[in-house]
Amino acid sequence: MEHYDESLSVESLLSAFGLSRLEAGMYCVLLQEGALNGYEMAKKAGISRSNAYTALSSLVDKGAAWLMEGSPTRYTPVSPQEFMDNCLNKTKRARDLLLTLLPTRQQVHGGYITIRSSSHILDRLRHMIQETRERLYLEIDRDFLLSLIDDLAALCGQGKRLVLITQLDTETQRSCALQLPGAEIHTRERADGMLRAISDSSLVLAGDSPRSDLSTCVFSDERNLVDLVKNALKNELTLAELGQNRSGS
Repeated sequence: MEHYDESLSVESLLSAFGLSRLEAGMYCVLLQEGALNGYEMAKKAGISRSNAYTALSSLVDKGAAWLMEGSPTRYTPVSPQEFMDNCLNKTKRARDLLLTLLPTRQQVHGGYITIRSSSHILDRLRHMIQETRERLYLEIDRDFLLSLIDDLAALCGQGKRLVLITQLDTETQRSCALQLPGAEIHTRERADGMLRAISDSSLVLAGDSPRSDLSTCVFSDERNLVDLVKNALKNELTLAELGQNRSGS
């Protein structure tokens, strides 16, 4: 599940489906009002009639509205579920075709890649999870763990090993244990603001928890960094186990 800033408007989110801010606003008006002609839309949106007709025509071209027979011409919205599903299906078909047409990516070994901003860090982590062949060690804050729960559940469902270090209350820990069968979940008392992940003892992602566009992580297959982060995770596991033993005694 993608983490969007709650301050983002519906119009901003609809841009991910190819609508301009004006088109998105008019789409919302159609959803609220039903079928409208260009004159009615111009009055509702507070824009010129020519701009209203241009934007309505664009909504039809982009699959967000339909033309209704009659005079004057009226426009009715495609349901949000159908519109967004159609957009996703088109994108998937384009992706599948491009994967057969684009040059094969050459594997680059060694070096350190800097990844900035919360969305890019989460994207990279999500792909690490999906590409894990045998085992994944992950230290992550609670909120970001929950946003990745579906990807982690798929990994566990494939019988791959998952070791988690996070901070969870008892109820959330029980819920995660049910959703992540077989996972080794270690809790710690507080978040330290760090993200650490090792996939198959060969790839590492380490740095800030992805809380903002200022967050930064390093991604690498360098043995030295893999070993360094692995030792840090071992220490965290030891501390988590000590804390769990104290709480259970």
